[in-house]
Amino acid sequence: MNYLITGSTGFIGKKILEEIKNSQENITLVLRKNSNRKLDFFSHNIKIIYVDNLFAEDVFWWRKTLEKIDCVIHSAWYVKHGEYLNSDENFYCLKGTLVMLQAMKELRIRFFVGLGSCYEYDFNYSDKPFKTKTPLKAKSPYTLAKISLYNSLKILEKTNNFKFAWCRIFYLYGEGEDKRRLIPYIHEMLKNSKKVKINNGELIRDYIDVKIAAKLISKIALERIPGEFNICSGEGKLIKDIAIGIAEKYNKTDLIELISEERVNNIPKKIIGEPSFKNIL
Repeated sequence: MNYLITGSTGFIGKKILEEIKNSQENITLVLRKNSNRKLDFFSHNIKIIYVDNLFAEDVFWWRKTLEKIDCVIHSAWYVKHGEYLNSDENFYCLKGTLVMLQAMKELRIRFFVGLGSCYEYDFNYSDKPFKTKTPLKAKSPYTLAKISLYNSLKILEKTNNFKFAWCRIFYLYGEGEDKRRLIPYIHEMLKNSKKVKINNGELIRDYIDVKIAAKLISKIALERIPGEFNICSGEGKLIKDIAIGIAEKYNKTDLIELISEERVNNIPKKIIGEPSFKNIL
């Protein structure tokens, strides 16, 4: 099998690459020209194609790049911390991905793995764990773009000999995480004996280790299992309990400062998923 992976230097993309690499399958990576420094391993079964911006390439470029590929794992997207939800870059990513899908259709490549988000779900249903059949609702440019791509894949599946897996990822944590995100931020502040301010500690979130998430997505890709999947733990944790639990390891619980702020209306108190992976592990 020949796999093409995008976004393989990103937080979860890098872990997916490690899993697929271990399978000894042939792999093609599409990387930005300045991204090679982020890869800490190379292998005889990995081919690298460098590009200025994969979302700017046309269908002719993609046809050449996708020759002999059997499955695409698409983890590239605009994910700049603090900006990605409301950025118009999401529409640029959507447009570029649709061009890729056009080339896949022309080459009759039969399987695509896309990474979605728990934010696609309609938060009006957040009183219960989100299921893969829970209604979706666009709430931002990011969710609109992701849901649009998902719907495009459904249409492609109905009209062509094509299958896809859509992996809605919940809250990731672990090795390689952006230092500005919650858990690395708490660790960094405590290491330096600084006060950790936690806003809305009563929020409940479903966190999953990025390595476990990558194993699940890679299994879906390697076995070419079509469908919609929740990549989550199925367990909700209070943000304040996460912070206090980390502080206990440093014996610095006195540095946790809980701040009560009025919650933004469109952000639910609880975001928990019903895990899909219990049926495929």
